[in-house]
Amino acid sequence: MEKKLGTPLLLLILAFLSLIPNISSYEFRMEESRRVLIAWEMLKRGEFFQTYFLGEPYFNKPPLFNWLVLLSSELIGWGEVALRIISVISTLVTSLLTGVLTYLILGNLKLSLLSALAYVSFADILFWYGWLGEIDSTFTLFNLISLLFLYLSFFKSATYMPIAGLFTASAFLLKGLPAYLFFLLSLSALLIYTRRFRLIFTPYALASFLVALLISVMWLVLTEYPDAYVSKLFAESISRVENSREPLSLIKHLVTYPLLNLKQTLPTSLVLIFVLWKYRAKVYLPDNLKPVLLILIFNYLPYLLSAGSRGRYILPLFPLLAVPTAYLIGAKERVYRAFLLIVLITVVLRGMYGFSLGFVDSHRGSAKKVAQHILTVTGDKPLTCDCEDVKSLCLYLSLLGDRYITKSRINKNWEFNVVCDGNLKDGKLVKSFKLFGKEVRLVSR
Repeated sequence: MEKKLGTPLLLLILAFLSLIPNISSYEFRMEESRRVLIAWEMLKRGEFFQTYFLGEPYFNKPPLFNWLVLLSSELIGWGEVALRIISVISTLVTSLLTGVLTYLILGNLKLSLLSALAYVSFADILFWYGWLGEIDSTFTLFNLISLLFLYLSFFKSATYMPIAGLFTASAFLLKGLPAYLFFLLSLSALLIYTRRFRLIFTPYALASFLVALLISVMWLVLTEYPDAYVSKLFAESISRVENSREPLSLIKHLVTYPLLNLKQTLPTSLVLIFVLWKYRAKVYLPDNLKPVLLILIFNYLPYLLSAGSRGRYILPLFPLLAVPTAYLIGAKERVYRAFLLIVLITVVLRGMYGFSLGFVDSHRGSAKKVAQHILTVTGDKPLTCDCEDVKSLCLYLSLLGDRYITKSRINKNWEFNVVCDGNLKDGKLVKSFKLFGKEVRLVSR
């Protein structure tokens, strides 16, 4: 293999290795616990279409990610690795497919490897969503696969369109309506660029639309409360644009959101800015990159114009950003070498960060140890958990005790209850713990 290809390939491998330290020992945090708890309740209840959280119906997200968690956990064992390996694999495959997309467009293996490296080196991927057990990396992967087949439909053969519809439906089952938005905006951008408007009236396009809708409808029909699910999914999407009605909120968002995105894509974004500034009179993008840029712009604008948008909402756009980034960085040999050095430093820092996670855990408190102590006190007696602010504690109580734990209002026959709002409910204090800056209390009847 050529030396020029060996260096980015080696860095790509090192980047993924840097995700591994402490991936199994770092305790569940934030929404990770919710994803695993829902999957655990699927197993214990035997209900796989209607999701539940601590015994109550949960409507915020469709169930596909929880299915993946359930499958992974049954194969590997319930714990941190089974959850996070889904994100790591999704990140790896997304990185490789980013390279495939680049090769389809530019036909250059060096730039393909560079785009794959650029994607995984984005700060939000390398330090955060690339390994944490959140939905976003998997959602990014499914959207990218849908886009790849959509791109092939326009530039190779329309027969690929039904596959794009299939992965759009799968993305919907991960995160809801944003999957349809991504598909429709990407389709619109390609239609405008190619002017092949007749394509959407072909049997392949109609099959794509039908598949994308039918799978989602079939899942909704199989849930216990389809109306509640639809209402919640629409409410989640609408909530992102409500703040845009206030002019000051929108103006603030228009200024701060691009800065947030710049931070999300460090250090690559700074290299890209340098190239655009240093070689501004010589920057040239080939015509075959224009459809990717158009898709990127079409999908970015709704989030830029929605004051409620968060940074992670645009993660599916990162593979698209990596393609022109690789072209601009790879065009200048000095910039290319400097970028590889910067990525090497970033990967080393990421590895050090990974090894430091154990130290972080030891200083913020251990939900796992608190759960073990509580289970020692309660034994096999009925236990509930109302401490939703510390979801990881409810999760560890469930996993370590191998039981189905709900909130106290679901299981009214509880003998012990865990609360973290300072309220003793209708019980008496047994033990209190300090966890993540909160006071967690075990109460009994």
